[in-house]
Amino acid sequence: MTQLDECHLPCDGMPCSAGCQLDRFCLGVARRPAGGAQGIHRTVRLRKGQCLYLLGDPVTSLYAIRVGTVKTHVTTEDGRTQVVGFHFPGDLVGLDSLAHPHYASYATALEDTKLCMLGMDALRAAAAGMPELANQLFLALGGQARRSRALQTMLALMTAEERLVTFLLWMAEGFAARGFSSSEFVLRMSREEIGSYIGLTLETVSRQFSRLADCGLIRVRHRTIALLDKLALQAIAERPMISAHTPACDVQVPGAARTIAAGLHPARPAARLYRSND
Repeated sequence: MTQLDECHLPCDGMPCSAGCQLDRFCLGVARRPAGGAQGIHRTVRLRKGQCLYLLGDPVTSLYAIRVGTVKTHVTTEDGRTQVVGFHFPGDLVGLDSLAHPHYASYATALEDTKLCMLGMDALRAAAAGMPELANQLFLALGGQARRSRALQTMLALMTAEERLVTFLLWMAEGFAARGFSSSEFVLRMSREEIGSYIGLTLETVSRQFSRLADCGLIRVRHRTIALLDKLALQAIAERPMISAHTPACDVQVPGAARTIAAGLHPARPAARLYRSND
């Protein structure tokens, strides 16, 4: 059974997503066959909870999200699920498997989602004749590598509070880049999925959401999040970036943010290499 047959992905036509990493090239090569192979571009649709591809499936395509949200995840030997990425309109899904024969993760829709399916063979053929397309793919890979390093820094250096605040600010930046509000938005992933991604338990994530709301930094209504004091949130997220050799008294933090941060963590050192998760 093919991937499309198994996941039941019907094709339809719709406008391209603003900010897509390959939008400069799709119009020129989307329907152009390459050496008799299927053209680069087809449109597919997923329902919430439906698979895009499975771990171990042969790598046949990259996918550019037009509308919706996709998570990539793996399963540990003891059966637990680890979220390794969230992907939004304009993002490419499958980049982590670009140089491998099989997909390195599962990909599942977090809401009804529409994507462009970019056939790998046709994409390689097009990239060979279009250096700009190849360069765009390298840039996309570089962006993914930067996100991976940022996530590693988060897991190594940040407390539970700092991880959640950093995640919310990442979400805000992503919505802003796509032309949406960066102050109020809907999280399509569950708190358990957020915890899996940033290395926290569901209980810790829920507790941190409550603490931030009690401090007046955010407002939570189901999955709708409003960032009420971005200055204070940014001060919290930037704490691990302070040099471990900088005396705490030399750290310059805006007055309002300093008051809130001090109230959340009184008498806290400026930075340390290992921090508790709660």
